[in-house]
Amino acid sequence: MRANAQDSDGRAVTTEFTLYVEGENEVAWDFRNAAQIDLVPDKPEYRPGETARILVKSPYSGEAVVNVARGTEILRSQRLTLNGNTPMVEVPVLATDAPNVYVSVILIRGSAASTRKIKVPEFRYGIANLAVADPATKLRIAITPAKPAFEPGESIDVDLNVKDGSDHPDVFQNVSVQRRNGTYIGQPTRRRSTGFAVHQ
Repeated sequence: MRANAQDSDGRAVTTEFTLYVEGENEVAWDFRNAAQIDLVPDKPEYRPGETARILVKSPYSGEAVVNVARGTEILRSQRLTLNGNTPMVEVPVLATDAPNVYVSVILIRGSAASTRKIKVPEFRYGIANLAVADPATKLRIAITPAKPAFEPGESIDVDLNVKDGSDHPDVFQNVSVQRRNGTYIGQPTRRRSTGFAVHQ
């Protein structure tokens, strides 16, 4: 899908992204490897409790083994029958899948179902990474200075507000101060529960 527009000075602006649609019609996929298939998740990131819908760019129908793994450990596995060459595999996302898991599909077609002149068993393999975000493990940090600008040698008062993924106040353990170039300045002086003063 492509969108074209113009800015206020009449300059052309274009953006585009790839959109996949499942259906019954056959599609001629461009395979980079004779034994490899592409898996396309429907979202860049998931949360526990959601279901990942993964498009399988399959060259044929057949039996498939779907594995959910992390590293060398297979967390769960299921055997499915995939029909057509745009099937969609649904994988429930669990809390233990964070921060990510890999979903692999091994597609198998027996020699009896082969369309080749010399009938032989065939297989295809694909893998996709699913990023899983747990809101409870993320902090939202808001830093508000007391005024827009400060003079050299002046103390800088800021309000520091830290909340967890459930919007509850969180207890932070350490705060440091750095310049824009990454140079470390030091530890601020804590004045109140949400405020710090920086001396430089």
